Amino acid sequence: MLGWLHTEAVIPALGEADDDYADFQINMESAQTLLAGTASSNGELDGHQRAEALDALLAVDQSPHRISLPPETLDAVRWYLEHLQR
Repeated sequence: MLGWLHTEAVIPALGEADDDYADFQINMESAQTLLAGTASSNGELDGHQRAEALDALLAVDQSPHRISLPPETLDAVRWYLEHLQR
């Protein structure tokens, strides 16, 4: 699933890129960085990292700009949300 998070929304879903879209991109990049760092170190997220990743993924999933993501990426976001909330 990590590979599907390494993508970018090419076209803002709601017209011109605005502050909401910038926040959406920041949250996506934050989630990618946290999860990739964990995968590369073959470790676990500590409590703080887990909370950060969850916050970033929730913000992506709840953003109206999420429709600019490929379906597989949105599925990966939701998969990580489900697994990190356990």
